[in-house]
Amino acid sequence: MTTRADGSFSFEGLPAGTYTVEAALEGFDFISEPNLVLRPGGRRQIALTGQAVIEGPLMGGVAITFEEPLLAVFRESRLVVIATAGPSAPLSGPDENSHVQEVRTELQVTTVLKGTMRGGTVRVDRFEAPGDGSGLQVGDTVLAFLATPEAGSGRADDAAYVAVDSIAGLRRLAPDALQAYRRQIAALARLGESPRAGKLVEWLVATAEDEHTRMEAVGELKRAVHALDFLGEQWARRRAQPGRVEELDAQAEADRLLAQAGAPADEVDSAVLGALLTPAHRERLSRALLATERLTQADIDLYELVRPWAGEAAERWLASRLAGEPTPDRSAQWAMRHLAEELQDEGLQKLVDQADAEIEDAYAQLPSELGEARYELLDRQVEAIEEELRQKFVRALHGRL
Repeated sequence: MTTRADGSFSFEGLPAGTYTVEAALEGFDFISEPNLVLRPGGRRQIALTGQAVIEGPLMGGVAITFEEPLLAVFRESRLVVIATAGPSAPLSGPDENSHVQEVRTELQVTTVLKGTMRGGTVRVDRFEAPGDGSGLQVGDTVLAFLATPEAGSGRADDAAYVAVDSIAGLRRLAPDALQAYRRQIAALARLGESPRAGKLVEWLVATAEDEHTRMEAVGELKRAVHALDFLGEQWARRRAQPGRVEELDAQAEADRLLAQAGAPADEVDSAVLGALLTPAHRERLSRALLATERLTQADIDLYELVRPWAGEAAERWLASRLAGEPTPDRSAQWAMRHLAEELQDEGLQKLVDQADAEIEDAYAQLPSELGEARYELLDRQVEAIEEELRQKFVRALHGRL
């Protein structure tokens, strides 16, 4: 495995076949990527995202914090702009291991959201995989979070910028998504460099309500609620301890959390943000979920956030999304596995397990002499198996919720 300073990694020399990609890091939960088909000489690019797991005491101890991309990249950026992508010129040849190369791209700036600049053009040094068609194209509209190169990088005196993050630093956005990001970035800028906890919670809720920016905030809200729940469990254990002389005043503890609404958000425990999430906030998030007509990873995260208080309404929403159009990012596969486990339904779990076994069998039975056509056929078979699973799952689920 090859790892790079920007956090990306690659596996070289893997034989063709079907793979499940899993990640593990202490303190984080990751969703695996099952049944990925790798063709001979081919490349597959995926993004693994982890959610922080709160383990251990929060009060008087260490709180795990993990900023969402928009918060992080905005704070780290010297310049934030909306721009149109111009031509790119290579700065190096493709790396023999990762097959990516460094390029310099001209951006024609139309709007400056943070910082100042002279003229209407900036140059950005970035990495891309040449020839795969997924890179930045001339004419694309991008939201760019930029910084100047670090001293000692060999480009410190150059006029070019670098993206503050290899994934989130340059974003291609459709017009409706671009407007949503402009609104939330403007609102974030109004909060200042050190936003107060109460104001940040309102920003997070508003950002999670909008489908276009949901992914930027819902993870932080989940962690805040989990931290608050963990703190409540601590209080319950302390009250249950035999021989306690003093009585724990849970209301006083709750009031103490709420009193920190005016404190800087980066100086309080995650549980404080959870305590500041009001019933009105929760209702807004529930309505946002139930009004969503798609199923992406961000929507799944919102489902996991609101399900404890939305209950069966959230489960019915998830089931209805499965009954809709097939999802392009494998979210339906996660949803089926989740519902089978959540409902403790052996029949549903059996359907999921059978589909996984069928995919393994499909790969094993394809003649190797088919060459590249073998993997095109396997792609179609995997899609057909997963679609059949979805239809069977929806039929079996009918009437359960």
